Amino acid sequence: MRKFFMDEEAQGMTEYILIIGLVAVICVVAVKLFGTQIKDLISTSKDKLKQETSNVGK
Repeated sequence: MRKFFMDEEAQGMTEYILIIGLVAVICVVAVKLFGTQIKDLISTSKDKLKQETSNVGK
């Protein structure tokens, strides 16, 4: 019984699961908060690249 309570392998796995869960929650919150700003930034960059590359070879 003492060996069962002294085994820390399960404790380490639990800590990793908690950390992964916390990182996942942070990612979801970041996407919710900054999603539209990131989308606008990517869209602007795409349009600028399209404009710049349309003149290549003319």
